Amino acid sequence: MSETAESVRILHVDDDPDFLDITAEFLQRENEQFTVDVATSAADGLDRLTENAYDCIVSDYEMPGQDGIEFLKAVRKDHPDLPFVLYTGKGSETIASEAISAGVSEYLQKGSGTDQYTVLANRIENLVSRREAEITVARYDQRERESERYRRELLDITADPDTTTDEKAHQLLELGRERLGAENGHLVKIDEDRNRHEVISVTGSEIVQKGVTDLSKTYCRQTIDSDSIFDVHDAPGAGWEDDPAYQQFELGCYIGRKLLVEGELFGTLCYVSSDPREEPFTNDEKTFFELLARWFTQLLERKRYRCQAETVFEHAQDGIFLIDVSPEQRFRIRRVNRAYEALTGHSTKDIEGKSPTDIYGADIGTEIETQYRECVDREEPIEYEVALPVGPHDEPRQFHTKLAPVVEAGTVVELVGATRDVTQRKERQSKLEAERAFIEETLNSLEDVLYLINPDGSLRRWNDRLGAVTGYDDEEIETMAATDFFPPEERERIADAIDEALATGRAVVEADVLTAAGERTPYEFTGTRLTDSSGDVLGVVGIGRDIAGHKERERELRQYQQILDAMLDPATVMNEDGEYTVVNNAMAAVHEMQAEELIGEPSPFIRELREARSDDPYRELVDGEREEYRGEYTMEIPDADPIYFEYRLSRLTIDGRFCGIVAVGRDVTDRKRREETLEALHKRTRPFITTPDQEVVAEHAVETVASVLDQGINTVWLYDEDSETLEPAAWTDAAAELLGEMPSYTGEGSLTWDAFRSGEVLVIDEMSTVNGRHNPQTPIRSEIILPLGEYGVMNIGSTEPDAFEDIDISLARVLGDMVEAALIRTDREEELRDRRRELERQNERLEEFASLVSHDLRNPLNVAEARVQLALDERDSEHLDVAAKAIDRMGVLIDDILQLAREGERIDEMERIDLETICADCWDAVETTEATLSVESNRPIRADRSRVRQLLENLFRNAVEHGGEDVQITVGALEEGFFVADDGPGIPPDERETVFESGYTTREDGTGFGLAIVAEIADAHGWDVAVTDSEDGGARFEITAVEAP
Repeated sequence: MSETAESVRILHVDDDPDFLDITAEFLQRENEQFTVDVATSAADGLDRLTENAYDCIVSDYEMPGQDGIEFLKAVRKDHPDLPFVLYTGKGSETIASEAISAGVSEYLQKGSGTDQYTVLANRIENLVSRREAEITVARYDQRERESERYRRELLDITADPDTTTDEKAHQLLELGRERLGAENGHLVKIDEDRNRHEVISVTGSEIVQKGVTDLSKTYCRQTIDSDSIFDVHDAPGAGWEDDPAYQQFELGCYIGRKLLVEGELFGTLCYVSSDPREEPFTNDEKTFFELLARWFTQLLERKRYRCQAETVFEHAQDGIFLIDVSPEQRFRIRRVNRAYEALTGHSTKDIEGKSPTDIYGADIGTEIETQYRECVDREEPIEYEVALPVGPHDEPRQFHTKLAPVVEAGTVVELVGATRDVTQRKERQSKLEAERAFIEETLNSLEDVLYLINPDGSLRRWNDRLGAVTGYDDEEIETMAATDFFPPEERERIADAIDEALATGRAVVEADVLTAAGERTPYEFTGTRLTDSSGDVLGVVGIGRDIAGHKERERELRQYQQILDAMLDPATVMNEDGEYTVVNNAMAAVHEMQAEELIGEPSPFIRELREARSDDPYRELVDGEREEYRGEYTMEIPDADPIYFEYRLSRLTIDGRFCGIVAVGRDVTDRKRREETLEALHKRTRPFITTPDQEVVAEHAVETVASVLDQGINTVWLYDEDSETLEPAAWTDAAAELLGEMPSYTGEGSLTWDAFRSGEVLVIDEMSTVNGRHNPQTPIRSEIILPLGEYGVMNIGSTEPDAFEDIDISLARVLGDMVEAALIRTDREEELRDRRRELERQNERLEEFASLVSHDLRNPLNVAEARVQLALDERDSEHLDVAAKAIDRMGVLIDDILQLAREGERIDEMERIDLETICADCWDAVETTEATLSVESNRPIRADRSRVRQLLENLFRNAVEHGGEDVQITVGALEEGFFVADDGPGIPPDERETVFESGYTTREDGTGFGLAIVAEIADAHGWDVAVTDSEDGGARFEITAVEAP
């Protein structure tokens, strides 16, 4: 657990209140972050656990009502992962086994002395730290799921047919703010020439609001100069505090993307926060943001298209009007153009919101609304003519109107009409009715244009359709040549087609008909040579067919194809039989074929889908029984890894007509591979837990990289502290075959050594471009170098450049962390095993010696002490007083000898100790008379608290005993330790080497072991101790090589 971690809350359950109090006090001394709550029974403990959240539970075993094992089982019902320490004075293998079976985290026996609380505190810290690490892994998995959720939500919003464009824009702006964790999201319009920055849409907090700002005072000035995402996750940390943008808004975090509309700068999409982010934006976040920017670009392009359509609306020669249609089929004028106003005398201002009945009265209004209802009911364009009163005298004028419905989500919401005054044309037509009566029933019943062309190119006969299509009346047509109905650039080609029909008997040509209003309509003309009974050529008779719908369909298909090809995901349209009709480039790439080669081919995916299920979801889509179907699909590729897709099938209809099934897939192979690889890594790394030494860990590591990550060329080097070199510990056969004998690295001059020393992962895409290679002729072209902490390095190489993708690097990092953790564990366990064996040997020898001293010396000494006391009780004697003092001195000598024998160089739990605090504790434990203590530093050290107390107490006692009752003692910090100095007589230089020897003393009543104990404790910690002169001429003891926490 780190020093900066938050408070650790502990629940201690024991039926002894005094023990609870003393344990709480010592635990909080050991770690200031500990907060200890107590309970005197298991029932009380369960109540507290219900009311509060704890990081760890410590419980006694023997308690009334419910023992520690039963309490543990009750806790595990609702808290299976909460650290639980069974801390009992009654220890046995049976209790330990039951505790382990019940899910105990640690089993610890109570002992004597205060060292037991240090052990308990360390166990708690380790358990809490381990749980925090497990929670961190769970949070990482949660972030992965969150990223996928946001991608699905983005797709759902953009594909929702029931949401308007503006609503989608707002939802996506808010979705981006939530995904990026930003306070504010906004859309900006930028005019570089005018240095103008205008926020036109905003969501979230008000740190940025709608309005105009100088471009030079915004981060967007950087964004528009970049062709990719521009982001600053920590503006103050990146040195942006002096930037005008930071000074203007104080935005600590920013991410933006330039938006281009039809190749021209429109502005930016931005997300900002006042406070910096702790971490940079991730690749997943940037990918999501890029998708948002692309969608907003399409939105802006559609808006520009609508502006262009508005221009056409206002300048069209025909009168155009827009009608709002309510669900109850009530019709209200919404808008008309200027041509309509000129034709009818009614402007938008006059008739907006009115119905035809409101404008023209019941008779004409009802007639018009009948046409409107027919268009709505049929959901297709219609044409009609109506007489309308125009002008101040209500002069009746005949109008021809084309009316088309606008359908959204299967409902007609609007009608668009185009009308023109055909009064004069109608008058001319009525004059010609008698002449054309004999052909009206045949010719005018045709939807196509019927014509007869003379050999000189003039028109002899035509049906009404020709006038209706071109807008010319019959009188005008009589004066026109056939070629006059076409644009100038097409007329030569039309004349050639007429000549071809006259010469060969038949000709077919496609061309735009140029109407009287200047409009173009695509037509297909089929002409056949006409001869009389004698074979003389009369001309060319033919039919012209409107192919505007066909052309429009082709244009729509081309646009649809362009949209599909722009998609990064595979997409296709299939017919009712599951055959490809439209294929984008991404889908063609999946099949490794050209798009045109797939058209008409059956989809293997649909075939497998229908064969694998008892029902037939594809047929349900075709028949309209369902609108959408989602699933996953695995495409097996010969001699290659499979490709995994998530797909969505949806029904495509145009104007209510079934046009196919749209299939859009998303390649999730990388995600699947990552999930499978992580699972394989977890399985492969489980043996690390029981691995006996670091060399075996290294062997497991190279095998895992080869088998799980599929990287056969890899090696592990372990650091040898004695030779200060990186020595090869394990490597694959492929690495040995490629590189030969593995080198050792002894210092600068290699990338591996540099990565080891810096602790930074090194990824090399092209080795030949990198300086500092150990072997300039290496066959390795790309490489990942993973430092394993202080233990070594793992290298993963390839003979191909740019061999590692982001997922390879990410997985390699995960494995590197696992290997480092395994090395740390084996290192600690080996140290513990060595230390345990050495301590056992020392304890056996020292216990034997201590028993001898304690029994064979102390017992006779106790007898002598008693006899002398009896003799003193009978009579006073100077000789007896001297003997009593000698016996007391022998007792002190025996105590010091026992301390040296039993403690020696034994070190228990190492912990952080503040120098000032422990000096104060030691000073209170020493008889100091009039002496004074000054501590000049509170430097923290890492040591065994009880042994350091012995060291300091002996140094303080030595200063008081040799420096006098009023001696001044000073404790201060050194670069690698601390010193204890006094202003006493000091120690002569020729005696400074012997003062730490057992038995050395300058006092008749001294034992000579005090400084020997100091030296033993220092050696036990690996410290150096030396004596020199203090600034005041006294003794100064310097303890160095002290480890900092």
